[in-house]
Amino acid sequence: IPAGKFNLTVFYVGYRKTTLTNILLNPQLAVVDMGEIALIEDAKQLKEIVVEEKREFIQTTPDGIIITPSANPTQIGGTATDVLQQAPSVQVDANGNVSLRGGNPNIMINGRNSNCGGGGRRGGGGMGGGLEQIAADDIESIEINTNPSARFDADGVGGMINIRLKRDRQLGTHGNINLNMGNRWRFGGGARLNHRTEKWNFFGSFNGRIDTRLSEDVTERLSLYSNLNTPQTIDSSLYLNQTRNFRANRNVLNVRGGVDYYFSEKESLTFEMMLGFREAKN
Repeated sequence: IPAGKFNLTVFYVGYRKTTLTNILLNPQLAVVDMGEIALIEDAKQLKEIVVEEKREFIQTTPDGIIITPSANPTQIGGTATDVLQQAPSVQVDANGNVSLRGGNPNIMINGRNSNCGGGGRRGGGGMGGGLEQIAADDIESIEINTNPSARFDADGVGGMINIRLKRDRQLGTHGNINLNMGNRWRFGGGARLNHRTEKWNFFGSFNGRIDTRLSEDVTERLSLYSNLNTPQTIDSSLYLNQTRNFRANRNVLNVRGGVDYYFSEKESLTFEMMLGFREAKN
């Protein structure tokens, strides 16, 4: 370093930069003792950092498939039946009967056997109307497993479908309201309200939908007739062209409510009630 006057700047992460000026260096003063240099903390208020996780509508896991209805906006205002119609390996017929890879699954709600949906003994004997009473807005996720472990009831010979309903984990009172409208005079909406304390959790929801569906059935048939004595010759023919149009009006109303009491983080007692009204006209 040649002789002369210099400025010395000292800085460190989290501290303000400090500059010492007019430091003299010459051949007679080759070493300069700067003494103790005090740095002042540079405290800044950082903006809030928000980490958001986006879940896919269908996720594949080692145990099967997990469906998250909230990840698909088209499921707003729908029911559990509508969600299952989008699931791979699951078939839902016109009456709402659910099958999994051709078999009758055991349908569970929050890990407990239910009387909804499939054709297993606990599945309601094939009466799928129970799934219409569960609104898609109330569903946290749906777990589909074609080969469930031994800890689950083996009533369903075609596997297991576990519907997990939403539970607010935050303390206090929370709620939301949603409304939706589609083409062909389709209307839907609902509301959810939840109040939770350290030991108690009260929850309730209301969902309704007016749904109009149109379908068309076209049949074309050509029948050929021949004489028994001359089967190689076509004597007459009959052509049928038939078109049938269907209009189905479906009204669904669901009410759900209940209360949880938490003994500990892993032990709780739940009382829950679901009421549903379904009207279909063709």
